[in-house]
Formats: sequence, C-alpha cells, structure tokens
Amino acid sequence: MSGKSKRGFTRSELLRRLESALRLAPDIQYAIGGATALAVHGYRRFTRDVDVFVLERDLNTLMRALRTVGLDVFAISEPSQYGAKLPGDPDPERRIDVLVPNSEPELSAVEYAVESRRFRVFSPNLLAMAKFYALDDSADPRHAYDLLAMYRRGMFDPAAVQGMIASIDPERVEAYEGLIRSFTTVGTGKTRKARPRKRLPPMGSDRPGG
Repeated sequence: MSGKSKRGFTRSELLRRLESALRLAPDIQYAIGGATALAVHGYRRFTRDVDVFVLERDLNTLMRALRTVGLDVFAISEPSQYGAKLPGDPDPERRIDVLVPNSEPELSAVEYAVESRRFRVFSPNLLAMAKFYALDDSADPRHAYDLLAMYRRGMFDPAAVQGMIASIDPERVEAYEGLIRSFTTVGTGKTRKARPRKRLPPMGSDRPGG
C-alpha cells in the first residue's frame, strides 16, 4: 500500500468527502448525530465513524452524491441504515453511517464546525433523546455511558427531553423517567436499560410538540 493511500484512509478524509457530497445535494434535510455531534457539544470520545441522519425522501439523493465523490456505498441494515467508506480502506468501522428514521418529521439542526468543516448537527436535547431510544435498538453499552455523561455534564434539559418524548411516544415516558432517576442514585456509570422496542426515534423539533 502506498504512503498516499495510507494518508487517505482517515476520518478527516471521510468528512471532506461528505462535505463534497452535501454540496452536490444542497436541498436535502440531514443532521450529524452520534459521537461526532457529542464532541461538538463538549463531550469527546473516540470514534471512527460519522452518523448522518437523513429523511427517506432524500436517501437516494445522498447515496448518489456519496457515490459521485468516490465512496463505496452499501446496506448495513435495510431499510434504516446504510454505509459509505473509502475504497480499499481495511478498517470496516471507519465509515459514514447513513441512518433513516422510521418516520419523516423535520430534522432540526444547527450548523457547527466539525474538524474545520461546516455541517448541520443535532442539538444536545435531540442527541439525548436519540441515545435513549438507542438503548432499545442496540446492546452497545456506549449509548448508556454517553447519556449518563451528557446528564452529568449538564448538556441537555431532562424535562425538555421528557416533553419531547411525551409528545410523540407517551408510553415511553415512564421508562425515561426511571432512567433519569437512576442517574441520581448510581455512582458506577451503570444505567437501567429501557424496555426493548426495535425502532429509530422520530427525530423532530427541539421543542415538545414541535
């Protein structure tokens, strides 16, 4: 493998390609989530991927744009998760994850700098709600640790997130309340997992009922 190829297999190169793809598709609604968004809001942990949430109606446009900028695209878990990676990259975790919510609300986001590039990024309250739902969808303990770390750092408003959940999914409020209560009583970093239900959260406005 050449030195040029080694330098090209980086997360920064993924972000550069993503930025270029989004310029080719200026009218789509999208938002950056996951650990990349957490870092923007002040909580950093190591990650090799970039999570991009996009509406179903914009999926084809984004995937074609990612192909156009030279990325290999593939399905991870249809119909809600797809991937894009640098051709020849031996690391399967260094990729763009394209995530499609199972409903089509507005993807509210604010533009921030991500490694000197400008992207639309979810607010802390929406990130907290996404992490809460991700506890149902994955056995990955990082979702629980991320949510606990966000809570302890004061990164989101628990009452506002509860209102958002109540407005779209009232039967989940009790589980959310129990999770937040557990954050005030445990000191080990362990959290109580909510009742499983396999779906992505509806990602709507950052205000209850919005």
